[in-house]
Amino acid sequence: MMQQIFRNGSVRGEDIPYILGLPIVGGGSFFPHNYSHADAQISKTVITYLSNFVKRGDPNTVQPYQANFVQERSSYNMGIPYWDTYDNINQFYLEIAVQ
Repeated sequence: MMQQIFRNGSVRGEDIPYILGLPIVGGGSFFPHNYSHADAQISKTVITYLSNFVKRGDPNTVQPYQANFVQERSSYNMGIPYWDTYDNINQFYLEIAVQ
């Protein structure tokens, strides 16, 4: 009888395929996986936060994109939650997951 293992948080390196956008393109040879539409949305959200932070120092900044990618990429920032600033008093963090 198999027992289902429940875990809290992220296993080390489990976020790498999402950062690389593999769920968006259907996986890769090193990360074979049957990604769902929800996985692709999570990947888009993670990439949006990271690219905004790298470009502007704020993960919540909406970035203007090049004209040939406007339709596809403009939806990346729609509907993603505001990522509050972490401080020692409130200790806000953002959990990105499929509900």
